[in-house]
Amino acid sequence: MIAGESDQFMELLEGDWKENAKFTLFKFPTMEHLKGFWNSEEYQAIKHLRTDNTPPNFRLQLMQ
Repeated sequence: MIAGESDQFMELLEGDWKENAKFTLFKFPTMEHLKGFWNSEEYQAIKHLRTDNTPPNFRLQLMQ
C-alpha cells in the first residue's frame, strides 16, 4: 500500500491539512501505541515546544 492513497483511512488530530503540505513519517507498532503517546502527560507537557514554532497539522494514517 502506498502512503497517501485516497482510499486509506486518515484521522486529523489537529490543524488543517493543506493540499501541498509536507509530512514526516513516524512509525508506531499500533494505533493504540501512537494515541497512548499522543495523549500522555509527558508529551502534553512539552507539546508547546512544537506548536509554539510550527503550525500544528497532524493526520494519522494506518499503513499495512
